[in-house]
Amino acid sequence: MKNEFIYSVKDIFTKVLNDAGVKKYYIGPYQRGYKWGARSFYDPVPQLLIDIYRAWKKGQQSDSDTDKEYYLQYITVLLRKDMGAFEVIDGQQRLTTLSIIYDRLQGEKSMTFDKLDYARYNDKSTLYEKIIKAPSNRDEAETQDEGYIGEARETIDKFISELSKNDELDGFVDYMSNSVKIILNRESDYVKAEDAFVNLNGNSVPLTSAYLIKGLLLTRSVNRKDRIGNAISFSEIMEQRKINGRMWDEIQNWINRKEVARFFFRKDKGIEPLLEMIYDAYATSTTEELVVLSEFKQQLAKNPGKKSDEDLQLFNKFNEIVQTDTDGLTWMGRLVHAYKKLKTWFENREIYNLLGFVLFTNDNNIRLKTIRELLDLSDAEVKSKLAEIALRKLYDLDKEPDVKYPDKALTPILLSLSVFPEDGEEWPEFDFPSYDEHSWSYEHIRPQNPKVENYKLPDFCVQTISNMCDREKEKEMLQLLKQFADAFITKEDYEKESEKINERYEELKTEISNKKLESIENYPFLYSELDEIDHLGNMALLSGDVNSSLNNSPFVHKRIEINRKRIEGYFIPKHTLAVFGKTLNVDKNTDHKEFSSDNSSWNDTDVSAHAEWIIARISKIRQYLENLIISEEK
Repeated sequence: MKNEFIYSVKDIFTKVLNDAGVKKYYIGPYQRGYKWGARSFYDPVPQLLIDIYRAWKKGQQSDSDTDKEYYLQYITVLLRKDMGAFEVIDGQQRLTTLSIIYDRLQGEKSMTFDKLDYARYNDKSTLYEKIIKAPSNRDEAETQDEGYIGEARETIDKFISELSKNDELDGFVDYMSNSVKIILNRESDYVKAEDAFVNLNGNSVPLTSAYLIKGLLLTRSVNRKDRIGNAISFSEIMEQRKINGRMWDEIQNWINRKEVARFFFRKDKGIEPLLEMIYDAYATSTTEELVVLSEFKQQLAKNPGKKSDEDLQLFNKFNEIVQTDTDGLTWMGRLVHAYKKLKTWFENREIYNLLGFVLFTNDNNIRLKTIRELLDLSDAEVKSKLAEIALRKLYDLDKEPDVKYPDKALTPILLSLSVFPEDGEEWPEFDFPSYDEHSWSYEHIRPQNPKVENYKLPDFCVQTISNMCDREKEKEMLQLLKQFADAFITKEDYEKESEKINERYEELKTEISNKKLESIENYPFLYSELDEIDHLGNMALLSGDVNSSLNNSPFVHKRIEINRKRIEGYFIPKHTLAVFGKTLNVDKNTDHKEFSSDNSSWNDTDVSAHAEWIIARISKIRQYLENLIISEEK
C-alpha cells in the first residue's frame, strides 16, 4: 500500500530525508541510466526548466493561489533502513535533473549535493563528479550517462546564464525550491524494490503525444480549493482526476472508433487529430514573448546534432499553453465540449449527412477548418453554415447543365444524389468512411471502352446472357419471317437465312456456355451505342474495388455484379443501385423522359432520362439548402 504526500522540491531533498532518518536516495542496479535529452528546445531537460519558468511568471500575474504553484510528476520510493536511504522506484530522471540544476547553481554547497547514490556507478564517483567530467557532446562520451549528463549540464548553464543576465536567477531558484511541488508515493516497507519497479514499468505505455497530453490535463485540470476558498484534501484532488480520467477514456474510446475517426479526420484513430483540432480552434499565438525563453531558445537552436522527436510536437504545443490548474480546467473543458459537439452531429442523421457531404467534397485542410468553425455554433447555425458551403460546391444544373466526365463538379453532384433524401423519404444512411477508404470513383454506366475480344464471362452471368442470346435470335427470326410473309424474300432464301441464324446463335451459345466470348462484336445487344459516353446521364459513383471488378463489362453484367456486391456487404450508394436497377423515381406528372423498358441494356433514351432526373433532383436539393439558410436568417 502506498502513502502519498505533497512536498516542495526543497523538502524532497531535506525534510523528507531528515524525517525518515536517512541521508540519500538510492538508484538501484535494475534502473536504466540517465537519458533525458537536452539538445533541443522541446527535449525534457529544457522543457522542465521552461515549464517551471513559465509557471513562475504566470503565477506572478495571477490572483489565484493555486496558479502560484507548479506540480511535477510523481516519484515513488521505498524506505531502505539497511542502507540509510530511500530507494527510488520511479522518478530517477526527474531527481537526477533537479540535482544537476542545483549542483550547477550552488556546487558542493547545494542541498542536493551527494543526495543521490547510483548502484551503476562502479567507480563510486558521485553525480557531482560525473557532471564536472562529462563531455559537452553526447557523441563523445564513453557511457550513456555521461553523454546525457554532459549535455544537460551545458543546457542548464545556458539557462542560468539567461536568468542572470535578466536579474531573475534568485527569484527563479526561490520559486523552484519552494513552489514547485512533487507528489511522493511511499511504498510499503514490505514490498521488494524490484517487484515495485516491475509493477510500475512492466506494462509501460508508449510515450505518444496523446498519452502525455492526457497526463498533463489530468494532472492540472483540478480545483484545489472549494467554493469558499478552503484548500481541499489530496484525496479529493485525486477523485477529480479519476472523474476526468473516465471522461478522457470515454472520449478516446468513441473518437477512436474507425467509423468516427474516418468520418471527421480520415484516419483510423482520432484522439490526436481531435486534440490538434481543438488546439488550432482555441489556442492563441504561441510566439515566445518572455525575453529569457526567447534568448534560451536561440541558444539551443545552435546545438549540433539530432533535434527532439517530432512525434511529440503536439504535446509540446499543449505543454506551452497548459501551465496552471486554471489552464488545465479550461482545456479539459474545451476537449469535452468538442467531443459532445462531434457526438451530437454524428448521431443526428441530417447534420451527419450535411457535414459528410461538405467534408468529403473538400480537401483535408479545409475540412478541419470547417469543423473548427462549427464547434461553437448551435445546431441550427451549423445546418445553415453547412448549407452555405454545400451550395457553393453543388453546381446549379438548371443554369450549367453541360457537366460531364471527368469534370470534378461531378463528384458533389453524384454524391448528393445518395446523401440527400427524396421527397417524403427518411434521411438515407450513407457510409462516408467506406466512401473515403475505398477510393470512390466515377463509373460509366455504359462502359467507356468495351473489350473487343476474349471477354471472360463470369459464372453468374452465363444464364442471363444465354437468355438474352435466345431473345435476340427470336427477334431476328421474327424479322426474317415478316420479310417472307410480306414477300420480300423467297421461301428458299428464308430457309437459307434461317439456317444461318440458327448456326450463328448456336456458336454464340457454345461460347457463352464456355464462358469466353471471342469478340463482343458478335454480341451487339450487350453494348448499346451511345451518342456521348461521357454524358452526365451515363455516370454514377462506385468504390474503386467494385469499379475495378466491373471493368468494361456490359450493363447487364454490371447490374448483376453490383447487386452481388451489395449482398456480400459492399456499400453501394443508393443512387447507383437505383440506376442499375432502373428504379429511379420519375415523376409521371411531368414531361420528363422515362427510362427504356429493357433492363438488360442502357441506351440513349436511358442516358437522356437519367440526365433529366439528375437535373430535377439537384434543383430540389439546392432548394432544400437555400431554405435552411433562409430559415436561419429569419
